[in-house]
Amino acid sequence: MTNQGIQKVLDQYHAGIPMPEIVTGVMRLEQVKKREAKDLVERIVYEDLARKRRERKNDGKEV
Repeated sequence: MTNQGIQKVLDQYHAGIPMPEIVTGVMRLEQVKKREAKDLVERIVYEDLARKRRERKNDGKEV
């Protein structure tokens, strides 16, 4: 999946679009089965949330 595709998924997630709709879009865009699309979307969202959590955690640890 391209960076543009990943950003599109994140934009949709942050806009409040339900996960099943995002998964359906990824299925069509990437031509993959539903399970693969669901795994992709979950991984993208999880990694984004983890990155944001790390950034917040590190904000208080500036040298």
